[in-house]
Amino acid sequence: MGHPLAKLVAVALAASTVFAAPSASASDASLLVIGDSITCGMLASSTTCGRGYRGFARLEDDLLALGTFDRVTVDAVYARNAAGLASTRRHGAKTIAEYIRKRPATSAVIVALGSNDLQHSFRPAYFEEQIRAVITAAGSRPVAWINVFRSDRPYYVRRSATFNAVLTRVAADTPTLTVIDWHTAIRANPGWQAFDKLHLQPVGYQARVPFYVDAAAALWQIVNPPVQDTTTTTITTVAG
Repeated sequence: MGHPLAKLVAVALAASTVFAAPSASASDASLLVIGDSITCGMLASSTTCGRGYRGFARLEDDLLALGTFDRVTVDAVYARNAAGLASTRRHGAKTIAEYIRKRPATSAVIVALGSNDLQHSFRPAYFEEQIRAVITAAGSRPVAWINVFRSDRPYYVRRSATFNAVLTRVAADTPTLTVIDWHTAIRANPGWQAFDKLHLQPVGYQARVPFYVDAAAALWQIVNPPVQDTTTTTITTVAG
């Protein structure tokens, strides 16, 4: 028997209503992947990586197989920097800006750059400048950035760690930026690296593909968020 003063307890449980930004449907969502020679190695073929180029994976096909983004464009060239002193084709930020100017409906961007920027400086401020230039070029579009690792010189190992630390710090105050951790995986699997300790063995290129796929899946959740349940449920409990 309940407490004698207890008559009727009514508890209303209401789920919060969430208003999401307009989402992109599979018929109009497009994904841009911007990379350097490491991304070239993941393409079955590419006109931007050289005439008659043949790589070691099928990145575009695997991204389209997600069944999310209707259009996937992979733009990769050798020796591309994130920003800095480089021509437009080898300047990631300028390339993104030019691509978006021509295709303003671009929904999201995967960035796989930074390895070449390590050649120009060791300073965190320099790396932050390059990273923020890329984010600015993407505008309000969500960006997933695959972090870096090269070990052809001991100082590049240190610079890789510095670049990644800056990238993570920038992501902490940039809602549109997500970091994909390739650095940990490649350090745990040195056999994936080629003899030059910058590029990859065929098995390494194939192992890298899922990181781009994960990046695309994360971006899709931002571009096309799941519908929030706004149902309000009322539970009435009678106590004797």
